[in-house]
Amino acid sequence: MAHANLMVDKQMFSGAFIIGWSGVDFFFILSGFIIYYINFKYAGKRNELKKYLSKRLIRVYPIYWLYTTAFLILNYLLIKFAGKGIINWISLDFMGILRSYLLYPTNIVKSEMPIIPVAWTLSFEIIFYIIFGVYILSNKKIFQLIVGIWMLFVALNFFKVIDVTQSPLLSTLCNAKNIEFIYGCVIAHLSLKNKISRNRSIGISVLLVGMILLAISWINEMNQCRYFPKMDSLNFGIPYSLIIYGLISLETYNPNNKIKNSLVFLGDASYSIYLMHYISIVILYVIFKRIMHNHYGVFVIITTVLTAAGCICYSWIEMPLLKTIRRYSKKQNTPVIVH
Repeated sequence: MAHANLMVDKQMFSGAFIIGWSGVDFFFILSGFIIYYINFKYAGKRNELKKYLSKRLIRVYPIYWLYTTAFLILNYLLIKFAGKGIINWISLDFMGILRSYLLYPTNIVKSEMPIIPVAWTLSFEIIFYIIFGVYILSNKKIFQLIVGIWMLFVALNFFKVIDVTQSPLLSTLCNAKNIEFIYGCVIAHLSLKNKISRNRSIGISVLLVGMILLAISWINEMNQCRYFPKMDSLNFGIPYSLIIYGLISLETYNPNNKIKNSLVFLGDASYSIYLMHYISIVILYVIFKRIMHNHYGVFVIITTVLTAAGCICYSWIEMPLLKTIRRYSKKQNTPVIVH
């Protein structure tokens, strides 16, 4: 919705949906929570490292490679038949393509993105997966030490004590958004230690505080007013963390099963929606702006079509692909369970 608002008409809805880019902050916190919650019991169990990395890399790369290849083919066809491609944010030489496929960090400061632009967030994910692997490879104390050193460099970069802007890898590694993975880990740790209150009133209160702070940050961002300049991990990270905490606190109060199942399915399909939506918006906007002049109508159609298409791609492409990989892994006597 953020990209649709941005591409179709920035002034539409007063640009409110554009701030949806803060969903990245929610995504990083949730990722930290899930990775810690699922794998905390493997601390120091080195024999689990291969399984952990296999699960994570298989979950990210195969479908990403498929969409990236499809995007490259589309770009080639556009160049051949229309005289102009779409991709202009990265050099499509051998190294540019290789870095995109590997999810090696790009230089966001210079507006360089992977072939699928939104995939820059996946570079952060891969780095976090690798660092968390230390938790499995060693023990909690060493992991805490490494995270402490990591956060120190994040702080040094934020306060401009060090300059890492010339290195895409170091810029990503020292970016303040990495703090959000730690937020998620902390919430997961509290949950595993049963230190999250199950009191309904407390859960609702925390959830409401998080939503109010999120609304304030959202409005301030629309008005270009921030509590902490360029510190989304505080402006949005804290509210989203409180919301996740509140939802976990209220977890025992289950909603209607049909609603819950629908939300779970949409969450499962979110990766396919995420990977395909950016370029699809560009294409659909070019088509619909020729036949419709109502930007609000174009916005609604594009977001609806893309959500449905993403769910279809998840059901017909992503899940069959993962099932095929599982079957192959079993034949190789190295079973991989993809969450």
